[in-house]
Parts: sequence; structure tokens; C-alpha cells
Amino acid sequence: MAEVWNMARWRGRHWAAALAVLLALTLAPWAWVQWQQVQLMSQASGQLMEIHQQQMQRLATLEWLLVGLMVLGTTSLGALAVLHMRRQFRQFQKLQKLSNRLAHARDEAEQANHGKSVFLANMSHEIRTPFQGLLGMLDLLEEPNLTGRQRDYIQTARDSALHLLGVLNDILDVATIDSGTLKLSHTPIHLKSLVQDVEALMHTSARDKGLDLNVYTASDLPEWVLTDATRLRQILFNLLSNAIKFTSSGSVIAEVARAPNKRDGVVITVRDTGAGMDEATLEQLFSRFYQADSSLRRRAGGSGLGLEISRSLARMMGGDIVVQSQPGVGSVFTVTLALPETVAPPLDTPDQPKTRRSASSLRVLVAEDHPINLKYMSILLENMGHSAVFCENGQQALDLLEQERFDAVLLDYHMPVLDGLATTEAIRALEGPAASTKVILVTADVVNDTRKRASEVGVDAFTSKPLQAEDLQRALQHCGLLELETAETEGAGLHSSLGGLFPISAYELPVRLPDELDPSTLIDSESFTDIASLMPEDTLAELLTTLFKPPEGSVHVLLTALENRDLAAVGYNAHKLKGTAMLMGFRAIVRTAARIEEMVHKGEDPCSGGLSFQLRHDMEHTQKALGQFGVREVR
Repeated sequence: MAEVWNMARWRGRHWAAALAVLLALTLAPWAWVQWQQVQLMSQASGQLMEIHQQQMQRLATLEWLLVGLMVLGTTSLGALAVLHMRRQFRQFQKLQKLSNRLAHARDEAEQANHGKSVFLANMSHEIRTPFQGLLGMLDLLEEPNLTGRQRDYIQTARDSALHLLGVLNDILDVATIDSGTLKLSHTPIHLKSLVQDVEALMHTSARDKGLDLNVYTASDLPEWVLTDATRLRQILFNLLSNAIKFTSSGSVIAEVARAPNKRDGVVITVRDTGAGMDEATLEQLFSRFYQADSSLRRRAGGSGLGLEISRSLARMMGGDIVVQSQPGVGSVFTVTLALPETVAPPLDTPDQPKTRRSASSLRVLVAEDHPINLKYMSILLENMGHSAVFCENGQQALDLLEQERFDAVLLDYHMPVLDGLATTEAIRALEGPAASTKVILVTADVVNDTRKRASEVGVDAFTSKPLQAEDLQRALQHCGLLELETAETEGAGLHSSLGGLFPISAYELPVRLPDELDPSTLIDSESFTDIASLMPEDTLAELLTTLFKPPEGSVHVLLTALENRDLAAVGYNAHKLKGTAMLMGFRAIVRTAARIEEMVHKGEDPCSGGLSFQLRHDMEHTQKALGQFGVREVR
């Protein structure tokens, strides 16, 4: 539009210049005539007057003729200028209308494309949900008494279903990227553990094809980085999967190292000895749905979206993916990522000053909806010399606070009816002394956002699960309910290993175990021994029954929720089970429950894909491992 207007102004200036030139040419003879008149008058004398008069008449005639020509020329030029400007204005209006139509069409196209992406994302979710049910039913069909042919049928159906599910997941990722709704979730990640995890997943595929898979990590690689673990794992998985898929013999080598010229840069290089690609193929390699060889596509499968998704994710992480390849030699994919180095998630340090309880015991209200945690807190508070009153949710806690006086309230972050934060807000809105009751929030969600929200609503102290005596005493001291002392006290006798049972990353990253039947990979012996030493044998047996005995046991309740595909119940019970397993030191169950909870929070469906089987497997082997501690298996 601006170009059209500038062109019109340019043409207008040229018409004005032409008009000025014409006027100058017209007025010049007239000015010359006037000058001649002045000269003649100055030179005239009496005897030349008659001649002068004749010349004046001729000049007057010429003057009128020139004036007429000037008026005619000016009028004609003005008329032409008006006609030209009208024509230019009409053309400008047409171009403006055309430009408006083009802009409107562009907006409609962008809106349609965005709507397509949103629709595609929603439909992918709708398709994936019943598809997970299909996988779950195939898992249920697995019985020990099946014939070889029946097992082959089920395995074929499962492989086909998983392949199609992978395609749907790729389409979903592309849709969310196109619609601009894909956001990265940055958390501290143990980089080498993530790389080892992906390597373990890909070893079976490489071994089945007779390939050597070698993954190397540089010695100077940062231990902890700040990034989205799921998306980083997806990039590495896609590159290794493609390398294995399109390599018929030889090896696949991956290297992870620091970027040479960037402080927070990491370089991932994946080399293969596959068929390689020519220049024409490389130019279209990252195009959507493109695959280099249709025959390879039929043999290897895939949607042709993996590389495009990986490059989009890499660019969102401040990097990119480049590829070098030669036909018959192989390919080299190089990923550069900006992964800021960070420190390990903070854990409580054991050398902090310890506290002793005050001369008079405290009266504590505990809101906790899990029976195992209730029993543990009851024993813990009793050993610390405090009395406790228990309730199951935030609403019950409010009712009790209006009726009785308490020194402190222990609130679980995740509770039915009212959660910990909502209950705290309601407590601060009460009338009288109850509004100033000290509130301590207890949760397994040890993240800064949770701490910030807790402080904003009026929480006085914050402690993490699994709760231990030292943590609780520090929280009570922070609230001003206990005095500070450097000496050891009776409440500090519990070992601090409970608080450091797992770093946060252990809940977010699957851990590659050297031997799944090794008791040390299933149970943290130190933590379980500490818990067992707190209570009589019958109380411990009751706690384990509450956890393992069907159908009311916490593990079985979660398994039932997974089978019923009740995602709300799955998330709630997974969180409860994770906290209880952390308390008891059951490592394998913590990992699986945390993975299930994470998938629910991300909007993914954990009801299939082997998590139910994994949870049942962890439960069975954990119970067997308890035999090492002289504990009978719960039936």
C-alpha cells in the first residue's frame, strides 16, 4: 500500500514540474515584449512617436495573442493534471481494495491453519485415549496357558498397535508445535543418567539387528543441567532410533560432550554406517512426512515426522540439528543444545543446628488422608513427646480448629475436599486465635513454585516427604514453637537418610538397574530399618498390609484405577503411593508411582504401555525382597 501511494506522489511531482516548465516557456516571450516596450519608450522622441505607436499596436496584438495561448495552455495542462490524478486515485482505490482482500485472505488462511492444528491436537488426544485401552486389553490377554500361535497373534497385534501409537504421538507433537502450545518444562536433570537411560532402551533394538551400539559421555560433561528431560530424551531417542532403523550392518556410535565455544552448550553426535544420503535427499530431510527411500520406509516404517520434531525441539532449546552424509558410507547427525549448567536439587543438610522440644509438649493437628502416613506421624510425634489429633482432609481440620486449640497444624499438600493451600487460606480467614495457628505444609512436591505458593497463602513452614524428626523439629523451631540447641536430642535420633532417599531427578528419570532382583535396587535398607525400628512388629505388619494386601492396599487401589482408566483417581492414588513408598524406602515403587503421576500431570495416559505391569512387578519383587529383613510376604 505504501509503495502505491509513493508512486502516486512521484508522478504528481513530475506533473507539477512539467506545469512549471510550460508556464515558464509561456511567460518568457511576454516578458521579452514588456522589456522591449520599456526600451522603446526610453528611446522615443517626438519625431519617432508615430512609429512608436505603430510598434506598440503590433506588440499589444502579440501580447494578447501570447496571453491567450498561456491561458489555453494552462487550462489544458490543468485539465490533463486533474484527469491524471483522478485516474491515479481510482487505481489507488483498486489496489487498496485488492490489498485489503489479500490481507483478509491471509488472516483467514492463518486462522484456518491454527484451527487445523488445534483440531489435529484435540483429535490426536481423542484417538490416543481409546488406543491406550486397546493396548491395555492386549496386555490382559496375556495368560500363561496360551499356545504359541496365540502368543504370536497377540504380539503381532501389540506391535502394530504400538507402531500406530507412535505415529499418533508424532502427529500430536507436530500439531502442538504448529499451534504454538508446546512449552518446555525446565528442571534440574542429571545428564549422564538420561543418556544412559536412552542407551538402555535402544540396546535391544540394536542387538536384534546385529549392530554395535556405543554411547560415550565426555568426562567434563556437566553433571546437572537445566532443561526439559522428556524433550531431550525424545531428541536422543529419535536420532538413535533412526540410526538403528536405517543401518543394516556395522555400528551406531553416539557421543555427548561440551560445546567447544559455548559455556552452556552441549553437543550430541550420532554416527552410523548405514546407506547414507545424497545431496538431494539432504535438502529435504527435515521436511514434513519426507523419507529418503520409499522402499526403506516400507521396511522400517515411521511417519517421517521424527527429524522435523527433533529439530523444532532443538531450536526451542537454543540449538539446532545438522547432518552430513555420503551414499554408501553413512550419516552423522550433530545436535547443539544450550543446556545451562546447574546444581543438584537442594537437599536438607545433616549438619544444620538441631533443636530440642520445649518444656511442655505441643498439641498438633495432623491432616493426612493416607492411613500409613497417619500411623507413621502418630509414632513420630509420640516419640518426640507431642500429642496429636488426626483428620483426613482440610475441611475436617477447619472444623476442629473452630472447636479446639492447637499449637500447630500439619497439612498434607494433596488432600481431598480441600488441599493444603486452600485449607491454609481458610485458616487465615477464621476469627479469633485459630487464625494465627502455625501451619506446616508437608508434601512430596519439593519444588520452588510450591514453596512460593505456600508462602503467599500464609504457610509458616515447609517440610518435604518423607517426614523425619529432624525436619519436623526444624519446622517447629522455625515457627517459634521450639528452642534452638546444638546438642543432640531424643527426637533427632532418627537417621537422616529418609530425607535423602532419592534426589528429585530420580522421580523424573527412569533408573537403569543392574539387577532388578537385587534387594538394594528395590528397597533402601537403611531407611526401611529406621522405619521398622520405630514401631512394634505387629504395627509394621499392619502398615505393610495397608500397602500390599488386595483389594484395599494402596498398590491394588492404584492398579484398579489404572484398569478402570480413571485418570483423576490414578493421579491421586499415585501421589499417595509415592509418598508412602518414599516413607518406607521402597525405591522401585517410588519410581513407578512417580512416573505414573508425572504422566497424569502432563495430560498423558498412563493406563497402558506397561506401567500397570511394572507396578505389579515392583510390588511382587519388593515383597520378596522384604524377606531379607525377616518380613513375611503379604497375601
